[in-house]
Amino acid sequence: GHFAMKERGEYILYLLSRSEKPMCTSELAELMSISTRTVKMEMNDLRGELPQHGAELIAKRNYGYELKIFNEEEFQHYYGPAFLKFSVTKRYSKYDFNQIIVFCRHLVSLTRPITIEQLGQHYAMSPSNLRNYISRAKPYLATFHLTIPPHMRKGVSVVGTEANLRVALMELCAVHSHLASFDEYGAAYRRWLRCGDQERSELRHLLLHLLRESPISLRDTNSQRLSIYLLIARNRNQAGYRLSFSEQDIADIRSCEAYACARDIYSRISAEHAGFEESEEEVCFFAVLLMCCQDAAHRPLDDMESPDLVPEARRLAEKLRTMLRVRFGLEARSDDAPYLESMLLPMLVKRRFGLEGLGDFMWQYENKVRQSPVAMELAQCLIDELECELESTLALADKMLLANYVYLLITQQHDVKKMNLILVCDSGIWLSRLLEERLRARYGELIDRVERMELYEARSVNFEDYDAVVMDIQSSGYRYPLPWRYLSILPDSDALRDIYAAILLNAYQFRSFLPNPAIIRIFPDAEAKSAEAFYAALGRRYAKDEASAKRLKDRFAHAEDMLGRETDAKSIFLFLDPVDVGDEYIDLYHFAQPLHVREGRISDVLCVCIDWEAEPRRVKLMENCLFMLRRDPDYFTEFLAAPDTIFEKLITDYLKLE
Repeated sequence: GHFAMKERGEYILYLLSRSEKPMCTSELAELMSISTRTVKMEMNDLRGELPQHGAELIAKRNYGYELKIFNEEEFQHYYGPAFLKFSVTKRYSKYDFNQIIVFCRHLVSLTRPITIEQLGQHYAMSPSNLRNYISRAKPYLATFHLTIPPHMRKGVSVVGTEANLRVALMELCAVHSHLASFDEYGAAYRRWLRCGDQERSELRHLLLHLLRESPISLRDTNSQRLSIYLLIARNRNQAGYRLSFSEQDIADIRSCEAYACARDIYSRISAEHAGFEESEEEVCFFAVLLMCCQDAAHRPLDDMESPDLVPEARRLAEKLRTMLRVRFGLEARSDDAPYLESMLLPMLVKRRFGLEGLGDFMWQYENKVRQSPVAMELAQCLIDELECELESTLALADKMLLANYVYLLITQQHDVKKMNLILVCDSGIWLSRLLEERLRARYGELIDRVERMELYEARSVNFEDYDAVVMDIQSSGYRYPLPWRYLSILPDSDALRDIYAAILLNAYQFRSFLPNPAIIRIFPDAEAKSAEAFYAALGRRYAKDEASAKRLKDRFAHAEDMLGRETDAKSIFLFLDPVDVGDEYIDLYHFAQPLHVREGRISDVLCVCIDWEAEPRRVKLMENCLFMLRRDPDYFTEFLAAPDTIFEKLITDYLKLE
């Protein structure tokens, strides 16, 4: 209850605005980790407040609440900034972890230690609850190489270099947007972002202008980050906090291409806006940030971008490419091949200068690949390899970048055996040309030969030479030994879709890669007291020895971590290695009483243990199927009812989306 009520109400509206159907009180309460009574109180307040801001709440008996917006402009003006914030921070496990972010933001902002008593008064919390918050904040702050010293006699403080503190302040802003409001960020933190709205906008546009003139390319989300950094840098300098680098660091940075750009950009900004310092350290650190934020895979690497790190990026890229080829049979097209090293260079720069926490907040559109469990699993293999090589943890943005790269490799087309069609047009054979043109325009890559015939002529052909019949007659007295579908000479997109789903979809050659039904097992009455108990039971069931049990435990931790960044997932996908398990399985565990994992409630756990056989077509098929399962939980009900045919249903439904 130590969050402003205003924010709680805004979060309810955010959840309602994103939902395609009404949401009931208990659903909202669970998502927000608050009581149903609190939700009802918030709803009463919102009912009175909303009409003056262009919207109203509609309560539907037995269904829940729905948000109706009648003045979009007014509604967005008032609630837009808060929705921006939630769209980024929502990835944390429920509303509760947003409070940990607020707590970290407060601690990093302080200029002197704060006592437990002062913190308790500020957050209206007991000392024991505060210590829980501190213990949860420590691992998060550690991603920025910041620590909270164990002895708190003088109070709680955050210790780290000025560079790391600035990166934490920049990242903890969370919503790096010129539209974002910092009103609710607390006085301690707002001090470091202090800047008039007009100047803030001018700085943003000047930076964009200078970046456009430079050879460095940044995605919009990262140029927004640097706009926020400029405010923090100026305010920190004016408060007397200075950056410090070793001579070796400065020499290494000066040898990189980005240094000259950073010097030019900083020179122009300090000339037009008061308060910026042009010291060598400031320019060098800005150069490092440019390298960390540059657009990965924008162009092939040039040795001059970083003489020290480019060779290392190439070595690691080759190692990862070999892994993808040997284990999964995946290879980049020649025009995409050089981009993996371009992706790795910013990660190496972060590691070299201790900035691994940079890139922990992302917009949801940067996060879409999470809907593909197979792309996430293959990316995790790359991440494990990289983190082992670098001896450091990758930021969320870097992990998603690798997942997107893997997804690009998976999305090659299924094999196609083009189909031969008979086309019967009772209106006249000369009109059937229209039908053929329409079919080829829409599905040309799936069609080989088309024979246009009269109705009687079609009776006498050798049907073994053809795959299907398309007619402009709704029903016929003739019973062809082939599938047939109706298509009018008049435009009809529904009929075209029906022909695709019933006939042309069979051109895709995927059946030989469907999993053998014999390896699919269903556990419809799974139960466990806790996630830990469930994972321990899985370890006992699957692991061959202690080493494989440990590897399985690591995989469970990855799955939990992935879920910890979701608020609406009802399922977990666990990928196990046949080396650890000794055989192939696809096991579905269904929980009638949901399993509590972190703060999520899980109904289904799918354990996938298959040998990918370096066969990209097998990877492709499984990606399509599990994407559908992840996308729509209703498929799990079908999985329980018909496990032998579920994968064929999933792949055909996926192909209907294409």
